[in-house]
Amino acid sequence: MEQTGLYVNKQPQIKLQLQVHPAAGRNFVSETRAVLTLIDLSQLRIGSMLKVKYNPANTKEIMVLRN
Repeated sequence: MEQTGLYVNKQPQIKLQLQVHPAAGRNFVSETRAVLTLIDLSQLRIGSMLKVKYNPANTKEIMVLRN
């Protein structure tokens, strides 16, 4: 996890490296960028579990889902 330096509506964009454990298939690692509120960012820790959606045909296409 690292900041990209970009802000959207005063919220930081973060680059995340994610290890994904799908219900079916092999685990994989992917990177994505997400704009997070400062509250979300303060709760995010290395090893935290997040829900994501990804394209099974191209696992580089991934997005973090909000609660």
